[in-house]
Amino acid sequence: MSWYKETVDNLMEKRLFDPEASKMPSAKLYAQMRREFPVTITVTDMHNEQDKDKLTSALLALEGVTSAKPILHQKKLVVAFNPGQVSLQTITYTIAQLGYHYIQRS
Repeated sequence: MSWYKETVDNLMEKRLFDPEASKMPSAKLYAQMRREFPVTITVTDMHNEQDKDKLTSALLALEGVTSAKPILHQKKLVVAFNPGQVSLQTITYTIAQLGYHYIQRS
């Protein structure tokens, strides 16, 4: 028996027979419970206050985005979101639909 299989079997046994361990959330549930996940996106053509306002308002309109903080002089956008409600792909798709080019993570 490999070490990995033995470890998984032990964890599963504990989870099945220990009442407290059975209350542990699954990985999927844990991801949904997380309040926010911050990511920095470089928006290469964010040049002025209008661009900043346009991006911020569009992203904050997405359900699950808790904050969008543009840093104009660095052309960066720090977005905090709940991965259980909105995906990073949806956020970057929204940026692209507004006509901006981005580098996903920086």
